[in-house]
Amino acid sequence: MRNFIFLLIVSFFMSCGTSTVMVNVQRPADISVPQTVQDVVIANRSIAGKGNKAGNILEGIFSGEGIGADKKGSEYCMMGLANMLQTSERYNLKNAGDIVLNGTGTSTFPPLLSWSDVESVCSSYGADALIVLSTFDSDSRIFEG
Repeated sequence: MRNFIFLLIVSFFMSCGTSTVMVNVQRPADISVPQTVQDVVIANRSIAGKGNKAGNILEGIFSGEGIGADKKGSEYCMMGLANMLQTSERYNLKNAGDIVLNGTGTSTFPPLLSWSDVESVCSSYGADALIVLSTFDSDSRIFEG
């Protein structure tokens, strides 16, 4: 019986170990969407344009991320947003997230889209608003501590 209690206490203390996972998330702006906005279009602007590909590859090598991880991650993000909007009772999704606008391909935000570009995209899809994923960056780092 003593051995059983001893093993129970040792097992309890051995199971109390913890691991640390740090996640940095950029907090989105606090916005309120007017009730008049019902038809929306989504676009991915987080993928690097042709001029930024070399810098994006170097950034990927030094940050330890896999080849194409940012592109694949941003595509999954767009698919998740599209699925959420398609099942929403408030919003009507006018596209399947197939609009790709060139961005930086890093965690740096690209310059703002001009209002004429936004109006052009919205009018071509008959939408009230444009939702854009402007940046997406995944890094793999191991912290010894």
